[in-house]
Amino acid sequence: MLYCVLCLPIAKNGVLPVKAKAKAKLGVKKGKEMGVVWERVVPASLATLLTFLLASPLVTIFLILFGAPLTTHFAHNILCGTHMALLMFQPLFYVYGVDAVMWREICSAFLPWDGVWGGTVGTMLGAWFGAVPIPLDWCVKCS
Repeated sequence: MLYCVLCLPIAKNGVLPVKAKAKAKLGVKKGKEMGVVWERVVPASLATLLTFLLASPLVTIFLILFGAPLTTHFAHNILCGTHMALLMFQPLFYVYGVDAVMWREICSAFLPWDGVWGGTVGTMLGAWFGAVPIPLDWCVKCS
């Protein structure tokens, strides 16, 4: 959540804001600064909640469908699915919101390449290529 608040741009109605030069205002009060912080913390909290409720079970189901053990290491599967969902979906929910048009572009991989989409693709590819050498250890005896 801290990554979303500090590093990512927040979207308003599915549209990313255009970065403008910040002009110094002499009469800015501290209450205004706290309002800006809460404008970023609340969407980050909602993105975290959506990630835990929607994306974690979905990623866990995909892990099991792709060959993770269902009965022996179920807790590990849930933790791995939750970890991958936090890496992939929390920034997507925070930056793009829940706009149906944006999520159609995300699901069809037509989204322009940016840091958030790159992190999601990197997480998926890293999990895939990280699982490739696992069968190579099966013949080695543990000492």
